[in-house]
Amino acid sequence: WKSFAYDWRQSVDDIVNNGTAYGDDSKSLVATLQSLAESSKSGKVTIVAHSNGGLLAKALIKKLQDDKNAGVNDLIDKVDILVLVAVPEIGTAKSVPSILHGYEQQMLGGWLMDEIHARELGRNMKSAFGLLPSKEYINRVSASPVTFVDILIPSNVTTKMVQAFGGAIDSYDEYESFLFGEEGRTDPTINQTNLPIILSQDLFNKAESLHNNIDGWTPPASMRVIEVAGWGLDTVASFEYYPKADCGGSSCKFVLDEKPRFTSDGDKTVVVPSAQYMSANGNAEKYWVDLPIYNRQLHRLRRNREHKDILEVDSLNNLIQSVIQKTDIVFDTVLKNIEPTDDSNRLRLSIHSPVTVDAYDADGNHTGKICPPTS
Repeated sequence: WKSFAYDWRQSVDDIVNNGTAYGDDSKSLVATLQSLAESSKSGKVTIVAHSNGGLLAKALIKKLQDDKNAGVNDLIDKVDILVLVAVPEIGTAKSVPSILHGYEQQMLGGWLMDEIHARELGRNMKSAFGLLPSKEYINRVSASPVTFVDILIPSNVTTKMVQAFGGAIDSYDEYESFLFGEEGRTDPTINQTNLPIILSQDLFNKAESLHNNIDGWTPPASMRVIEVAGWGLDTVASFEYYPKADCGGSSCKFVLDEKPRFTSDGDKTVVVPSAQYMSANGNAEKYWVDLPIYNRQLHRLRRNREHKDILEVDSLNNLIQSVIQKTDIVFDTVLKNIEPTDDSNRLRLSIHSPVTVDAYDADGNHTGKICPPTS
């Protein structure tokens, strides 16, 4: 077996066609696959891909399919199984605020990477654009990736957005128009991370071309495709823009604010409909990893698992082992072949500071911070 490390800053189609640099040399994904096929006792190769690696795998196989149709080679016939783990096949809603605002892209609490630099990195990174919701995402996923709220008295903050798009993005044309700032906003300064930037149309068009190529790909009948989705963690389903009253001194004004809307139908990064995109058309098997149940089993001894480290889940590794060894998949409380249901009670509060939170029961007993009356 071989792991294929690639330059994740580059677009996946560029890596498929031109390889990835290793020092003064470069390695070809096609050549790596050919080498594995030649050394395999069965002459077949199983591909296991996680997250953005799944987009790379799909772009590779689509190229091999085109190569066979053109009579270049029949290497696609050497791939017998494709396992896609938590892959944003048609993009992820979280990537929208991540690129526009640097949302949740800090590293080490902002010491290694803050939101300002994360946004500047993302707005110029080819691979980041490939994670944006594609046309298929907008058409298939019920939750709009972007929503807007104005008030009865026009705020002049989100007013133009509401006038242009209504309360939510509900078409691909509107989605593109918003990303390019066609409602009339200007590009903010580098440190204004609360304001959405205007995306590069060139980079977006290249990502759009990638998804137009791989989203419509249908695996050959000889290839077994397995899609595994992480489930049960709060995952960004949409990002809402709204006016917030900012009162200082004797006057008040409205400023732009935003907040995420969450779904439990995901792994904290990728929603299930994107991770199980091909199975909706009957072209793949689909399975779920119940992350809350698995994380409860860890107690406090290890950190909770989510999208980025889902391959640390034992039941998932057992599934991959069973697929490679061609044995029956064993399901348990964590690995499931039936869609889980969320019956938990969730209370989410969004409050602007300063604030104190106090709770009282029917007898007047109090819990919360005790503040001096003059504070």
